[in-house]
Amino acid sequence: MKRNNKLFLGVTVTVCLFIVSSYLLLSHLRLDKPVFMKHYYEAPVNRESNSSLANPLPFSYITNRNDSRVVVGLEFLDYPDIEIYASEHQEGMDGQYIENQMNTLGYGVGPYSIRHVNWEIGYLPEDMSINEIELSDVRVLFDDSNELITNIGEIHLREQPNAMDALNHQYVSSSSDGQSLSRFLVTEDITLSSIESPLLSRFKDRLEIKINEEPISDAVGKEFKQGEYLTVSSEIAPTGEELSDDRLFSIQPLMSFKHENGTYSEYPILNLNDTRLEYSVSNIYKFVNERGVN
Repeated sequence: MKRNNKLFLGVTVTVCLFIVSSYLLLSHLRLDKPVFMKHYYEAPVNRESNSSLANPLPFSYITNRNDSRVVVGLEFLDYPDIEIYASEHQEGMDGQYIENQMNTLGYGVGPYSIRHVNWEIGYLPEDMSINEIELSDVRVLFDDSNELITNIGEIHLREQPNAMDALNHQYVSSSSDGQSLSRFLVTEDITLSSIESPLLSRFKDRLEIKINEEPISDAVGKEFKQGEYLTVSSEIAPTGEELSDDRLFSIQPLMSFKHENGTYSEYPILNLNDTRLEYSVSNIYKFVNERGVN
């Protein structure tokens, strides 16, 4: 009997120690507040409709797994007059908003939850110059009436250029390893005068862009004759599994071409984005601690 009592006591103590240590570990890993990733996006906007042309890439954030709140609104502090639609739900084919799979919020990684906020520009005041707008600090509104002010990164709005008849798109390909290629037929004599992007220099070490197999710095100033082909190829250097504030980007550098009559047209370089992250408990914990949140 004494032996059984000792065994029972030993098991009870072990279970209690496990419960206490698990509680302490979860308390240590618990976030004080949601942590938004930094995003570096260029978002084309249609001035005629005062709205985004296509659904922008979502904003991602990390929160506790048991956090039942959802984001219902965004307000950029420097541009409060810009109306933003925001939701953590996805829009179905019938136009109705549906919750994520299994009615869960985001997806779990240990004690954490990875969430995505879909957003769209609903209205831009007419007196705003789109190309000068950079969105950064944002007030995040939750459905429980709480709010969070954070820095979202750099979202550069840009007025969508008009269609360019001098380039006839012939072929496009892209792969999951970050390689992309587009081929155009040149329909009139043009000269590449510049390639500009507010974010290109920030990610120059991760991007390799070539025009007709030449680095873009060498391609600027080149003339392309009618009937020739212009090929734009790009490659995004892979990164490791570490989370950082320079991982999420989607940029569209504008190629500016001069026509023989002296006018200019612009055409964007597409498929330059890296928006997929690999999350684990260890890299999330390290990332949030570097941010000073935990």
